This record gives sequence, structure tokens and C-alpha cells, in this order.
Amino acid sequence: MATSSPWQMFKEEFRPVKFGLGHPDPDLFVRSQIQRPRWFYLLWRLFWFFWHLGWIIAS
Repeated sequence: MATSSPWQMFKEEFRPVKFGLGHPDPDLFVRSQIQRPRWFYLLWRLFWFFWHLGWIIAS
């Protein structure tokens, strides 16, 4: 029976798949699903970023 190093056991235990993060195409989560120009989606994401940043600073 081979013993694993603590680092190997740590890496095995905390793999993204064990947290349910093993999607076959993770790029889908950051790509626009709407048929708009890319700059529109970028502006939309920046708007929400600054909106939430403002709420964090204000609270």
C-alpha cells in the first residue's frame, strides 16, 4: 500500500469536481447568450459590476 503525501491528499480532496464545479464547458457561464454585439455585453457587465461595488461601499 503506497502512502500519499499530505499535499497529494489535499489536492485530491479539494478538486473542483468534488464541489460540483466540473462542467464540461465552463466558458458558457461568462459568454453572452443574447444575440447582441460584444461591446453591449461588456457594458452590461461593467454596469452591474459598478452597481454592486457601489452597494458594497455604501453599506
